Amino acid sequence: MKILKEKDVPKREHKGELRHYYLFDDYEIIVTKVPPGRMQLWHSHRLIQETHYLMKGQIEILEEKKTVVMKPGDLVLISPGRSHTLRNKGKSTAYVLTLKTIPNPKPHPRSIFSEDKEIKT
Repeated sequence: MKILKEKDVPKREHKGELRHYYLFDDYEIIVTKVPPGRMQLWHSHRLIQETHYLMKGQIEILEEKKTVVMKPGDLVLISPGRSHTLRNKGKSTAYVLTLKTIPNPKPHPRSIFSEDKEIKT
């Protein structure tokens, strides 16, 4: 088991946003505090897939011509190559957990997530 504490991970502040980076070899998790009115720059990733989970607040995710309003508990997946941004149109700080992965080119059955488990006795 490995425990990472917020105070010990890299962080970055940019235009009021505060991001904490939990970095691993195969993926990274970013917890972002997004202040009201903040909109990130439009961007895309050639290889990276982003999964955004809204913990608190209200966020709009814009992907090319689509807009999705996220509420706490909602999850949005952005595929590689898709232009996107997010913005906080709410009145309070929003907290977003983002998982960045590089999709494995080898196809795996969906069942791998429920079957790939070994019980230790």
